[in-house]
Amino acid sequence: MKTTNLLRFFPFLLLSLLLLTGCGAQDSSTSANLESDQVELSSPADTADLSDDAVGDADASAGESSASEDRDDKESKSENRATQKETLSVKERELAIINDYLYALSLEEKLHADWERWKSKEDVYKFFRQGYSEVISWRLADYSWADNIGLIATEGTMFMPDDDVHILEVDFDKKIASVWHFTSEAEQFVWGFDDYTVAELRYENGRWKVYESSHSDKHPRR
Repeated sequence: MKTTNLLRFFPFLLLSLLLLTGCGAQDSSTSANLESDQVELSSPADTADLSDDAVGDADASAGESSASEDRDDKESKSENRATQKETLSVKERELAIINDYLYALSLEEKLHADWERWKSKEDVYKFFRQGYSEVISWRLADYSWADNIGLIATEGTMFMPDDDVHILEVDFDKKIASVWHFTSEAEQFVWGFDDYTVAELRYENGRWKVYESSHSDKHPRR
């Protein structure tokens, strides 16, 4: 009789166990799904934050690199300008030496272009002092002036170079320089001078003046 009663309730017990097992599995599945959703929802945000940080770091690094390159570029340009300025300054100063030398050589022609102006040998001497030393100026005055007749006619362009004048040596601190050029054909023909002319100059009262001039058959070397 007891066995019969147990068998009668067995189906209800089995159904209850199945219902409990199903609910537990559903709860586990729901919990897993919620956790998965949380991971999926939080993952893009976390990734975005990390990505933004990485982009920020990359931008900062790129900015620092660009600033460093700009500084280096400015420093390089500044150095190049300074070097170029210094180089041009030297070239300009050397050109001034050559121009003053040519001016000295042109004085004889200028002297005769205004011949009525000169009243004495001292006047001629002072005129030549614009481009020559005292010694050379007196020599040129003696060559150009005679007390009984005044200014002597000479060939003023004879000593002007037929070709370019070149810097041989220069010391701006000591204010001395030397130049060379081919002796003019007129000088060689009239005076029999050698092929090359070398002149030494000194800086005096704002101008380079000729202090010595010589001739040579050997090519001057700088």
